[in-house]
Amino acid sequence: MDTDDAGSDASDASALFSLLYVSEMSAPDAHEVRRICEQSRANNLRDHITGLLVFDGHAFCQFVEGRERVIAALLARLEGDPRHRHMRLLQFGPLAGARRFPIWRLGYAYSADPFAIARMRTTFDAAAVAAFERWAPGLTRREVDQP
Repeated sequence: MDTDDAGSDASDASALFSLLYVSEMSAPDAHEVRRICEQSRANNLRDHITGLLVFDGHAFCQFVEGRERVIAALLARLEGDPRHRHMRLLQFGPLAGARRFPIWRLGYAYSADPFAIARMRTTFDAAAVAAFERWAPGLTRREVDQP
């Protein structure tokens, strides 16, 4: 976590929001996933957003956290992004407690379970976040340059 981000979070933790969604990649392409990760990491650094992106070769599941206005702006960008489709918002609202991924500008994980993201589509709000938290620790983490 950046030191300026840590200080601002400590003074106004109530302003933190989280977003959890699933979507399908429009045209699955490993090079495009890499570009998405690189671009997202730069944007997230700028906007003090942290989170985790999961990909299974076809679909995405992403949990991000940050200030309400930047998370709302990110949601608007995601809804208009042609690189994915069938976006389903699972949770958007105030973050309960501290950041879940405080040091990851965009962690990336691969899910070998082809049905895991599909199962996430059926949960919402706190149940969706809880399901994501149970699932995330068992995912295969990849390095920055290997999405």
